[in-house]
Amino acid sequence: MATKDTKHQGTSKKGADIATFLEILSGQIGRHQDWNELSEYFSRKNSWVVYDASNLFSHYISVIGNLTGNVVEPSEPMFKVVRSTIKEGLPREAFDRIKKAMATTTEELSLITEIPARTIARRKRFKPDESERIFRVASVFQKVVEMHKDLEQARKWFTTSKVALSGLTPIECCDTEAGSREVENLLGRIDESVYS
Repeated sequence: MATKDTKHQGTSKKGADIATFLEILSGQIGRHQDWNELSEYFSRKNSWVVYDASNLFSHYISVIGNLTGNVVEPSEPMFKVVRSTIKEGLPREAFDRIKKAMATTTEELSLITEIPARTIARRKRFKPDESERIFRVASVFQKVVEMHKDLEQARKWFTTSKVALSGLTPIECCDTEAGSREVENLLGRIDESVYS
């Protein structure tokens, strides 16, 4: 069963337009997990959840839950769940959820995901290629939040240029799969104390 370790209040310049809480849950996901209880955490409108960042399974559960506001017990391997979620298409609210979590603008996120703002405004569900780009940004941002355990610090790190990224910001690098991988590699090096 999930237990809430801490709940941090983030600072807000834009009020209700950004996520205001980071919820860090601990515990192992197992067969007897109360998935309905876990889903309640992800359904909260102004929060971003980190659930047991120690493994890739929990990372992807967190990304899907944060983007859709819901988690269900997977009946197949996690890579198939991620794949089917993307192929089915993320709901329109996924864009708003990651935008609020990162405290960014529609224009900036539109530029990074290469989805025109007019398209975003009329979508009820994103196409698979659009969903994949939104998911890519959310997954990298989730790893930054997992590292910092603080929403405001994660936002700052994600939008500050890095020498290791040739002077680009991590969010700028997320406009391509190769750039996203480089940000993840940098996070891995930081975690291993190779870079600070």
